[in-house]
Amino acid sequence: MYHLRTDLENHKLHLNALVSVITGPVGTGKTLLLKVIMKEHHSVKGEVTVNGSISYTSQEPWLFPSTIKQNILFGEDYDEERYLKVLNLCALSEDLQSFAESDNTIVMDRGTNLSGGQQNRINLARAIYRTRDIYLLDDCLSNLDVLVANSIFEKCVKRFLKDKIVLIVSQNQKHIDESDTVIGVNNDTTHLSRAIPKPKKSNFGRNSGGTVTNWGEYQDGGDDFDNASKSDALIARETCAQKLYQDKKELARVKLGTYKKYFVHGGGIIMFSLICVLFIGTQLSKTSVQKLEAKWINIEHNLLNYTLHNMTNNEKYENINQKRRLMIYIFPAVLASTATLMILRATVFFFMAKMASTSIHKLVATKVINAPIQFFGNHLVGNIINRFSEDLLFVDQKVSISLFTVIEVSLALSTFSYYSPAFSHLYKPWE
Repeated sequence: MYHLRTDLENHKLHLNALVSVITGPVGTGKTLLLKVIMKEHHSVKGEVTVNGSISYTSQEPWLFPSTIKQNILFGEDYDEERYLKVLNLCALSEDLQSFAESDNTIVMDRGTNLSGGQQNRINLARAIYRTRDIYLLDDCLSNLDVLVANSIFEKCVKRFLKDKIVLIVSQNQKHIDESDTVIGVNNDTTHLSRAIPKPKKSNFGRNSGGTVTNWGEYQDGGDDFDNASKSDALIARETCAQKLYQDKKELARVKLGTYKKYFVHGGGIIMFSLICVLFIGTQLSKTSVQKLEAKWINIEHNLLNYTLHNMTNNEKYENINQKRRLMIYIFPAVLASTATLMILRATVFFFMAKMASTSIHKLVATKVINAPIQFFGNHLVGNIINRFSEDLLFVDQKVSISLFTVIEVSLALSTFSYYSPAFSHLYKPWE
């Protein structure tokens, strides 16, 4: 059995295969309540427990450029019987008959070739077609004709989804009367009402089939819905006055922890240790080549002096000549090992950089895919795309090359400062 339990203003609501209407003035958090249930928005306090899968339809219809059929299926397997039934329940059958291509009609960008009502019903059909345990319908019937909205509520919500949990945001008095539970949302409080009797006379300024336009007293077991104040109308303005898009930037300084995370994504401590060994080993090998080269030059110089002074029979000459023969074998071996270490160092380092880039890309992609809807509302799509293009390109190319150069130059300077005569006196006390 599927159920949903939530704590609201010290009330505990347990929903089990019921139709519940969430209603209240504009801007009081009805949509926010649905987002909290979907875990798309964090709750400040209290508890929300959801057992079962969720299907959601937004207040503003969302369509993508494809056929009407694909907009409804949205990746689900095609079940002809359920598909045709959903079309009939959402009052789309007659609309599709008026199109030359029926449900194969291409939806233009943002559904510009469809009416507002058609967009809302296709958006609703997508949610209803999905076989789920809980259905969250965010005021999807408000923009429809009263007769159509009442028909969909009766046939689709009350009958077709009778064994499911349905939470629908609505201010339609008929929907409120025929629901099992009413959740009234106001600025400061949330009221729960159960088994509401149908009022003889509506206090909402419209007949039972109309839309709620004015909040009056509505009592049930002592729970009152407060009158809407003038501040309710200002909530939307205050929301619009806030900064909608947020883009946090860190300039000039990169924290040490950022480099640590880069190496962690690149293979962790093992890969980092291997790179350190290869960089140090390569630098020591390069230094050895330079020192051997200098010794070989000295050997050749000494041999030339002995030859010019006709001292080739001297024992020292033989010793120097023996060192020369030995150098002919040692120098190429050290030179070859240096070249091998340099190639191995570059291969391992850039393999680590590739691993880091791939891991970071997967991490960013996973975070964005699993991000709540609020994330996309607070960040421009262009900024998100830039993170995947410009910023990741920087990580792929410039970071690895710059880091390689910095490490190599730092080790070279350290070696130079150690062997340079200008700094040699600094090391004499420790020799």
